[in-house]
Amino acid sequence: MSGAAAKVRCRTCYSDHDYRNEIAPPTKKELLKQKELYDAVLAGVSPVEVPIVEEIPVAEAATPAPKKKKAKTS
Repeated sequence: MSGAAAKVRCRTCYSDHDYRNEIAPPTKKELLKQKELYDAVLAGVSPVEVPIVEEIPVAEAATPAPKKKKAKTS
């Protein structure tokens, strides 16, 4: 016996599952810390100024003409 977990209790459905040696998802406390660090980095960054570009007029010929319906033949 290696001492590794063979089964684990799921926190979502509360049933037992086979342990697959995966990395556990971060806890809520870890996620909150990551968010605080992210917000701190964003607070220190100055916003980028985007130049205003004038609108280029679109030619009316570029818009497709409406399709005509075919007449029914009996």
